[in-house]
Amino acid sequence: LVVSSMGANPSRAKSIWFSSAYAPFYSGVFAATNKNISNASDLLGIRTGVTGGTIEDLALSELITDETKLIRFGDNAANLSAYLSGQTDAIVTGNTVAAKLAQDNPDLNLEIKFILRESPCFIGLKSGEANLLQWINVFVLHKKLGGDLNEFSKKWFKQPLPPLPTF
Repeated sequence: LVVSSMGANPSRAKSIWFSSAYAPFYSGVFAATNKNISNASDLLGIRTGVTGGTIEDLALSELITDETKLIRFGDNAANLSAYLSGQTDAIVTGNTVAAKLAQDNPDLNLEIKFILRESPCFIGLKSGEANLLQWINVFVLHKKLGGDLNEFSKKWFKQPLPPLPTF
């Protein structure tokens, strides 16, 4: 089994099977609660940091104009450091990174402004393991219905469990 922040896509599905989704993962734009940002056009005049070449960079680049102050950093650490030091006013990253940043720095009042790309987490397993896949899906469903996944989502992602896809 592979249990991580792995997203399912048709290319990966050629070599492994995926369970129903068990956790939210998305890329988005995050900033302080006092920043009025709800879409890409609101980023005009906002110094926005992103790690260059990532899925976040590619997704946001499709939505912005040349006038947007997008600052690309060579790695996640530099992007986070720039946000923490006030060199940027918004940060583009994954929700898990933003949740950790907010937890470690509660004075930032960091919140999601808008989502760029949804990519929920799935459990991967060897193709052809139908019985194991069925057991995993029942396990995920049991944890969802019992409220455990919602509690984990609130603890680790600072949000209630959103609707997640199933197969």
